[in-house]
Amino acid sequence: MQLRSRLLFGLVVTMLVLAMAPTSNAQINIQLFPNGAATEINTNRTAAVADSTSIGAGLVVSGSLLANSPLTSTTLTITYPGPITSNNVGPIPAADGLRLEGLTGVFASASIITVKFSAGTVQLGLPGFDATPNTLSGSFRMVGVRVDVTGLSAPATMTAALNNTANNYLLSTTSGTIITSLADGIGSLALGVTSGTSLGTMTLFTNGTVGDATASVVVTEGFASAWRTSTQSSGSTTALGNGVQVELTFTGIPAGVSLALTPNSSSSTLTVGAGTDLTLTSASGDNDVTYAITGSSLTATESFAVTITATGPGVGTAVVAGDITVNANLNPLANPLSTTVPVETAGSYPAFSTKATAEVTVGSVVATVTNMLVPFVTYDGLAGGFDTGFAVANTTADPFASTAGGATAGSGTVTVFFYPRSATGAGTAFTLTTGTGVTPGVGLSASGTLASGGTWSVLLSELLSAANQSGAFTGYVFVQTQFILGHGTSFVTNFSTFTSASPMLVVPQTEVTARTGGGGGESLGF
Repeated sequence: MQLRSRLLFGLVVTMLVLAMAPTSNAQINIQLFPNGAATEINTNRTAAVADSTSIGAGLVVSGSLLANSPLTSTTLTITYPGPITSNNVGPIPAADGLRLEGLTGVFASASIITVKFSAGTVQLGLPGFDATPNTLSGSFRMVGVRVDVTGLSAPATMTAALNNTANNYLLSTTSGTIITSLADGIGSLALGVTSGTSLGTMTLFTNGTVGDATASVVVTEGFASAWRTSTQSSGSTTALGNGVQVELTFTGIPAGVSLALTPNSSSSTLTVGAGTDLTLTSASGDNDVTYAITGSSLTATESFAVTITATGPGVGTAVVAGDITVNANLNPLANPLSTTVPVETAGSYPAFSTKATAEVTVGSVVATVTNMLVPFVTYDGLAGGFDTGFAVANTTADPFASTAGGATAGSGTVTVFFYPRSATGAGTAFTLTTGTGVTPGVGLSASGTLASGGTWSVLLSELLSAANQSGAFTGYVFVQTQFILGHGTSFVTNFSTFTSASPMLVVPQTEVTARTGGGGGESLGF
């Protein structure tokens, strides 16, 4: 009887203890499901922290009823790894602001208390039922959260915490991945192929003419879902103010030269706009073009080509020598969190921090010259002995119309570079440039220029005299004309019984085709 009494007394005490226990034994178990993005652009200031392929995806907050119990209002704080650049007031962006959706059951009246944008936190109010014990489970989604991921590393995670653990809410998920990986939005920019043809680089000349007018570059996406349209960039069915844009910025466009740009998608699923500026010049603020992505696959890595066509000022207008280069960047470059609260300006969602590709050379402005090589010349210094004759023609006058690919007339001086031999090897090189008072031979003007359509004939002995050189000479020479389409021939003769003639070899422009590495082979053509 005493044993039974003691057992009964212990049971009563235990029940009283349980009844009087504090409410720290939670009755709603909260789990978080981030539904994070697989890959995001590492310069995206407005990166959506949810699966971009699912409309309305976001952070799911799920509460499971463990037991009927009173609940006290509680704050659930979600902390993101970077500043929040969307807003629940307004909302911003207008098509996809930060908001709660699908509120059910115990969370039917959950709300956003405050957003601390720079700190990257969202405080959510969880309802209280102090008077009546709660009997419901429930859930809701927080969608439209956008984060500046500039400088972050992947995987990017959020953390969660309750302000009080004694209100019958229990948080069993305290962290989660919101972005699995971060990558460049532009994978590469390179010289490429347009319509099956590699256009190489453009060649322009310092006299204002154009040798090779076209070049092309190919811009390749960094990963399959990097380039998104304005609708694909939204977490709703309503398009944002813009989608991802690609900006090409050119440097080194000389005064007097203009570039016309034509995009050409290499993918059936990718479409790009015509561009914001179809013709670029050296004028301030007129050296870039932006292409809007208007159609894109989220499962295939895509690319598009841009054909670049140069126009020069024409013969007689000097153009400064140098390279024309281009880089690519995502656009628009903007910071929605430029103040303490995100603001939406035209074309600011999505928005990016800068990370331009490496410069690619698409064209060169080179000296307006023709380089010719004569491998063997000789003058024995004797009266009636051997000498070498030269004939140089300025063929920029021809029967072909300029509109049909004919030459553009040009004139200029001529420079001869002498490389003599010696008894033991190479002698000391020297140079002669024609000019006023230096007009050996026949065919040059008084200023030493060879006119379009003219032919200059001169002997090696005459050139040596004009260069103040005496005695015999054997070696080779380069002849450089300050105009394109120069052609020449040379002949060694004793003016009686022996003459041996050969055309001068044309050396390609070394700025375009280097002589090193076997790539600068001389030929009889330009």
